[in-house]
Order: sequence, then structure tokens, then C-alpha cells
Amino acid sequence: MTDSSQIVSSRLKIALVCDWFLPQIGGTEMHMHDLADRLSQGGHEVHVITPVPGSEEGEKYRIHRLNVSLLPYARCIYTRGAFKKIESILKKEAFDIVHCHCNIISPTSYGSLYLSQKLGIPAVATWDSILGPYRFGLAFLDWIFKWSRWPVLFSGVSEVVVRDVALLVTKREVCVLPNALNVLEWKVAPVARDPQELWIVSVMRLFRKKRGKALVALLPKVIKRLPANIRIKLKIIGEGPKREALENQIKRLGLEDIVELSGYRSRDEIRKIFSRADIYVQPTRWESFGIAALEARCAGLPVVAKVHGGVKGFIRAGREGFLARTDLELEDHLVRLILEPELRESIARNNRETEPPFDWQEVMKQHEAVYQKAMRIGNSTAR
Repeated sequence: MTDSSQIVSSRLKIALVCDWFLPQIGGTEMHMHDLADRLSQGGHEVHVITPVPGSEEGEKYRIHRLNVSLLPYARCIYTRGAFKKIESILKKEAFDIVHCHCNIISPTSYGSLYLSQKLGIPAVATWDSILGPYRFGLAFLDWIFKWSRWPVLFSGVSEVVVRDVALLVTKREVCVLPNALNVLEWKVAPVARDPQELWIVSVMRLFRKKRGKALVALLPKVIKRLPANIRIKLKIIGEGPKREALENQIKRLGLEDIVELSGYRSRDEIRKIFSRADIYVQPTRWESFGIAALEARCAGLPVVAKVHGGVKGFIRAGREGFLARTDLELEDHLVRLILEPELRESIARNNRETEPPFDWQEVMKQHEAVYQKAMRIGNSTAR
């Protein structure tokens, strides 16, 4: 364990623990890769601990893939041997800080948090998901393990998530430790387009909770409210187990010429699509942060999303886009932006010319400050 004299050191040995990582593709996976990469560029020695199979080569940081049996479908660890492997890694590497990224089902992160306390290693726990009713399960685990009393720095990726976590760790500070992006990288120049044809775009995993089917079902209602001379296209970028169901729905509604399931696309490809698009829509009810919506906002697209999630941290009504409480409001906002080109262009101009406070340069400073504070908490308790 690090002693207090080492806390001032600018170079830390950091363990990033996550149940979901590359080569799986998703917002959490990409964020974990970017965080490890940025911390490494900042001079820290970074190790990723994950159960996800894949290569351990070719990165600026080291990846410890557990190579253990995973529960079918859930794809998470469950054996005593898996936790023994994590404990062995933590003992061998003697980390300054263990940073566990927690979703609702995260045995790797929760187990690593427990083991970090057992071994006396300072730790940070960041929740990447809105807990909602699942917090009662975590409250039950707290009754058993008393984890809310551990000398851990607790955090969430947005104010919405922090409010959930704060209900579990009463009388403890819970800070926001947000996702981030390279803002300049997502600034794209809009290309010339036919004013009578508008592209609506959404980036999502094709899972039930992302509500791709609800978005497709909304489209005929939107079209009925538009004049005949305006045509719209919807591009849904992403892959997942609900692709076939979406394809069937698109055929059933006769939207084959209007809706395109674009599949997985690289960041460069997404930026090119954003440069041609007019509106970004996020139909998910409870999105903990909304990194794809933030990328679209930085690219200059007006964003239409649900009000309940973390996206309201960077989208204000009439400024960067619109927030909806219901699907009917989502429909109304889309129709308004389609029918009012001056409003659409005003929001797009604002999004192109103003930068949100989620650039990696600033968020990296927040991470480093949180690590230093967690080390002070952990080491003062150990003494």
C-alpha cells in the first residue's frame, strides 16, 4: 500500500477494473479504453483488469484478461477462482489506486472493490449506470458487507447517477466523474445537403432498453405531420441482438426506403454521417450519460432526447436541442425541428461554436484529483 509521502507523486500505478471492455463495442467499453489511453499518455502506469476475452497486445497500457469461465448470456464472472485471480493481480502489482467501474451487474468491479479494501489499497468506485430500483439489491449487499462504510471515494458519471448512489452512501460525499471526448475531434464541417431531405441519426446498441423499436414506431407518426415535399431518412448506427426484430418491424411498417440500419461504424465513419445529418435523436428513457449524444452535439447536431438521463447535463431546451418526458413530446420536438429550419440552424450553430465541459483535458484533471483524494482517504484510514 502507498504511504502518505507517495501521494504527491505525479505518476501513479492505476488499476482500471471493468466487467465490459474491448473488443466488445459500446459506450462503456470505448470510455474505458479512452480513459486508460489518456492516463497512460499523462505518464501514469495503467493496467486494465477485465474478464472479457481478447488480445493483451498493442496498447499503451497493460490488459489483464482473467481467462475464466463466464456465466452464459450475462457474460460475467461467478467462480471463486476468478476472484482469486483478481486478488493475485492486485497483490503482485501493488497498485497505488484501484478504480472500479460499476454497472448494475458488475461482479468483477464489486469483487475488486472488496479485495482492494482487504489488501489496504485506496480505491474509487464509479457507477456507469442509473441504478433505479436495482439500488435495493445494492442496499441488501450493503447490509451484508457494509460496503458503504468502506474508505472508498464514490462517484457517478452524471448528476443523475450520483443522486442514485448518494441514496446508498448517506453522509458520504459522492462526486461526478464524467465520461469525456476529444471535443475538437468531433467538430465536423456540415456538407451541402438537399433542404427537402433531412437525415435523422441515432447511435445505439440494438438492445431492448435502448428502445430502437420505439424510435422506429414513432417515424410514421412524424411523417404524417410533415408536408409532402419534405422527405426524412433515419439512420440507426449500431449492432445488437434486436437487429432482426428491428428489421422485421421496418418491413412491417413499410419503412425500408426510410430507415437504414447502418450496423457498427468506426468513429471516423460516424463523424462523416454526422456531417451529413440534420438531427440526432436518443430514445432511451434512462441513459446514465449519453456519450453518443454528446458526440453529436459537438458535431453541431441538434439533439432530441429523454429528460430523465444524464444527457440533460449538456442539453438545454432550445439551446443544444430539446428534452422530452414522453414519446409524444419526442415526436413533437422532431416535427418542430424538421419544420423550422431557422431554429434547427440556430441550435446547430450554437453547438458548433460552443464547447461542453467534457473534453478529456479537463476530465483527466478531475480523475487525477479524485485519485489523490481517494489515496488520502485510504491511507488516513489505514493509519
